[in-house]
Amino acid sequence: MAGACAGWEDDADHQFRCRFREEPSENEFDDKSYCRFHLPMGELGEGGKADWDDDQKNAISDDIIVRFGAEAKKPEDDREILNFSGALVPGIIRPLM
Repeated sequence: MAGACAGWEDDADHQFRCRFREEPSENEFDDKSYCRFHLPMGELGEGGKADWDDDQKNAISDDIIVRFGAEAKKPEDDREILNFSGALVPGIIRPLM
């Protein structure tokens, strides 16, 4: 069973907590659990985002667009800052079809 998301590290090796509390941390990589946003790319065959198929890549792209769109539809005073720090996208973020 996966644990809490390991979060992400910056280039100075500082560890940061995951901000996507509603996301399951069911992706195992390098003996750590990650949400799909913070899962490292890795190399092919390592279990990271480099191994994702087109459906998984499209799903994360769609979810990012939906999150931004949902905030944009709120009244300006109710909008939250969307913090995608440390999130890795394994391809382009494309508009929803």
